[in-house]
Amino acid sequence: MRELEDPAGLPRGLQAEQAPGRYRLTRDPQNRYFAWANGPQAIKPQAFAAKESLWRVERDDAGALQFAAVLPAVPAQAIIGVQGALTISTLAEYATIVFVVFVALEQLAIGTTLLTAAFQIGFGAIGLALALAFGLGGREWAAGVIKKLTEK
Repeated sequence: MRELEDPAGLPRGLQAEQAPGRYRLTRDPQNRYFAWANGPQAIKPQAFAAKESLWRVERDDAGALQFAAVLPAVPAQAIIGVQGALTISTLAEYATIVFVVFVALEQLAIGTTLLTAAFQIGFGAIGLALALAFGLGGREWAAGVIKKLTEK
């Protein structure tokens, strides 16, 4: 790994083709930045040293053993291309905030009918969007599952 001097050094124009037992980087016709996914093990070597001491034992003046934690030196690193956790955590954070605001306003009896209707409409819209996305995006997968079930 080398240090980046400017944004031109960022990887661009590559995409990942992933399938069971297959992973290939190919050219991205749209020439996008970060068009691949890093698996959860991809950053492990950068985040954890191969060998690091977690604690140290010394004898004090009375001869008793004294245990002390050893904090490893953590270098400043930017790992580029890991976006999934940030997206999910941001979504969870905002969903929690909206839910807490709705509950607080309902407890204060401020516009409960309107709040209930807005929550139901929003929840229904999200459910419908997810159902459509899964239904349209998972047609091939569902066809494969049905085919496997009917072959047995």
